[in-house]
Amino acid sequence: FTELGYASTPNAPYSPWEGGMQGNADVEIQAKCYEAFFETIWQEPWFAGVYWWKWNPNVRSGGKYNRRFTPQNKPAEKIIEAHYRGEGSAVSRIAMAK
Repeated sequence: FTELGYASTPNAPYSPWEGGMQGNADVEIQAKCYEAFFETIWQEPWFAGVYWWKWNPNVRSGGKYNRRFTPQNKPAEKIIEAHYRGEGSAVSRIAMAK
C-alpha cells in the first residue's frame, strides 16, 4: 500500500482522510481500524507492504490525547508491533484493553 493510517478520532473508520484537527481523541477507534487492516489484508498473498502514515522521527510523538494520524504511543502502535512479531490478534486485544 502506498500509505495507510487513521487519525485518533471517532470518525476514523468513516472518514479516514480527515486529519483529526477537531473533536475528541479516540485512540481505541484508531486501534480497531489498525486491527481491521491486519485481520483483512495482512495475510493476503498479493500484499507486499505498507507505509504507515504518519510515523514521526520523534519517539515522543502521539499519545492518548493526540488526535492526529500517528499511532505512536497509542494502542495502535502495540497492534502494529504485535503483528510484526507474528503475535496477532490476541496481543492486539490486550493492547487495546490497556
